[in-house]
Amino acid sequence: MNVIKTKIDFKNQKNSSNKYLLGTWCLNQKQNINDYKIIPYHWDDKEKLAKDYIYMTELYEKKLDFCYEALNKIHNTNFNKRYWRIVIGPWLRFFLDCIFDRYESIKYANENIKDAEFLIYDYKKDISPNNFKEFYENMLSDYWNEVIFSECIKAQNLNFSHSQHKLSNRERITKKNITIKNILIKVYGLYQKFISKFGRSITIISPYIPLKKLICLEAKLFNLPYFYEKDINLKTYAYSEEKRNQLLGTDSEDAFEDFINKQIPINIPKNYVEDYDEFKYLSYERFPKKTDVIYTSNAYQSYDAFKFWCAEQVTKGSKLIIGQHGGTFGISLLNQTEEHQIDISDYFLSWGWESDQTEKIHAIPSIKFDKFKSISKFQKNNGDIILTLGVVPKYFYNYFSMPIAGQYYNYMSDQITFLENLDHEVVERIRIRDDKSGIKWGWDIKSRLGNKFITNLTNSNPSLLNQIKGSSLCICTHNGTILLETLSSNFPTVIFWDSNIYEIRSDAIGYFKKLKDVGIFFDCPIKAAEHINNISNNILEWWNHHDVQKTRELFISKYALKSENSSSILLNFLKQQRKK
Repeated sequence: MNVIKTKIDFKNQKNSSNKYLLGTWCLNQKQNINDYKIIPYHWDDKEKLAKDYIYMTELYEKKLDFCYEALNKIHNTNFNKRYWRIVIGPWLRFFLDCIFDRYESIKYANENIKDAEFLIYDYKKDISPNNFKEFYENMLSDYWNEVIFSECIKAQNLNFSHSQHKLSNRERITKKNITIKNILIKVYGLYQKFISKFGRSITIISPYIPLKKLICLEAKLFNLPYFYEKDINLKTYAYSEEKRNQLLGTDSEDAFEDFINKQIPINIPKNYVEDYDEFKYLSYERFPKKTDVIYTSNAYQSYDAFKFWCAEQVTKGSKLIIGQHGGTFGISLLNQTEEHQIDISDYFLSWGWESDQTEKIHAIPSIKFDKFKSISKFQKNNGDIILTLGVVPKYFYNYFSMPIAGQYYNYMSDQITFLENLDHEVVERIRIRDDKSGIKWGWDIKSRLGNKFITNLTNSNPSLLNQIKGSSLCICTHNGTILLETLSSNFPTVIFWDSNIYEIRSDAIGYFKKLKDVGIFFDCPIKAAEHINNISNNILEWWNHHDVQKTRELFISKYALKSENSSSILLNFLKQQRKK
């Protein structure tokens, strides 16, 4: 019998011939992947990933149809599908995708390991979160995932035995002591309640722009700004089986759909079911009773109070405008959240790109790039070289074209290969910028780099803007905001990543080919290293070459628009929608 574990809890796992780990998420930060037998990840197959994405999109729409009708019945309301898409859509899509990933991981292991027996843990079944933020935290935790893996094993009627180890839940840490931050949060709550008493035709919430810019923007509208996402924490009502049973889907011939029909009632957040009426009432108190235009970049997903209020306002005729809030948009082959934002909004404001598939997308310059506008003048030809690392959770959490789960090991291997192929003099100038989320998400970057390059890792984590000042080059290794910030500011930039992991949509392929032709983009770490070795003594000579600059300008005109009048352009666009 081959034992398959979703978590390590036995000693001397190394070289155990009949013991397998379901995935790399089983390893802790100090364990070496090469010491364990790990089952291949089902989404290493890109054709399967693309096919499953279509399947999950169709299933999401089907389950949204069912849930919104059921929730209307539970709460005696008559809201349309768009209302419920705004309120529960982010949770439902994240939940479905994550459950499917865990389900398929179990299924793949059973099909590929002969005489498989899974090891599961005792656990409490009541894992329904209070709200979206709690769900999101749970989704990345070991405990929640162990519960879901166990449920998937049982649903597929697979062989399993019980572990002697008990699965311990995460304990929430609540600070009872009064701190300055707690006082400020309470004061802001009163401030938010006060300013919500006043009507405003344009309401701006979490716009992903610097505070000073936000204050200036609101001043031109004669508004006081909302500048903090303070969600509602309720002492929740008791779990109601009567209400949740109305969310049970009918039996399906599709085994996974049949499984998910039973999981939705158990896992849906309480503020969408038991706490709905009180949460909705308190949400409405946070914001204006009426507004013509709502603009946000970040609040659409995890800020439940905003979603409840926003959905209500949209049903009354308000226009919802969402602004782009980071990289990957318009570039990544897959980006589930991009599709959701476009679906729920009246207009989506991109940083330059548009689409033939919808007229909702409007390109306007980003205020985000304003603070980088003069960074190029601080560039030093022989200064430090900043290597920026990306990081993702160890569990799959969202459909993006980026490293998923164990693929992050491949990503880090590319970083090591890159560093090993740099000249010694260049390595001495490298400063590796780690992402703060690495430790929280289960990655120990220090151990992945090894002793050879540990000294290159920056001890502190200053802002990117401050770290780049006085540097000579920025190396971007993931599809994110940083490459857009540096390219738009005309700061020397080299990009490299594995194109099989960071897949690019067809509209963007031609632009990246042009970047590749002039030495800005590489899909091979060795070639990227060779290029940097060649230009390291005179980076500006390469960067200021006519072809390089022409290509950079073409790229940023599509994906990183900037303007000295970016605030005015945004403001005018919002005012125009108010008048319609």
